[in-house]
Amino acid sequence: IDNFSRQIDVKFIKYGALAGLGLAGVGSLGAVIGEAKYSLLLVCVYLIILCAVSLLQELMPTAIEGQILDKIPVFTTYAGRGIVYVFMGTFCFDPELNWCSLLGGIALVVC
Repeated sequence: IDNFSRQIDVKFIKYGALAGLGLAGVGSLGAVIGEAKYSLLLVCVYLIILCAVSLLQELMPTAIEGQILDKIPVFTTYAGRGIVYVFMGTFCFDPELNWCSLLGGIALVVC
């Protein structure tokens, strides 16, 4: 039973992170397309890039193994990805961003 609960926990964390990354990326893209301040625009572009790399890492880790993971080794461990996800999630709590980013930020911090 312990192994079964661990598998459920890992799947919950993975799907929660995927949902959070998707929501944060879409919300940031909405802020880039809309009328945003310059500093918020830079943060949103940064979030979009990190969300794209993180989604690729979660969905297709072998596809980016040689190109990106060698240059950003923090994505190769669960602890490193967790730190990056919490870091990204805190950017989504900006009141100038939309609700989609807020939900994504909550999912990233929780998972």
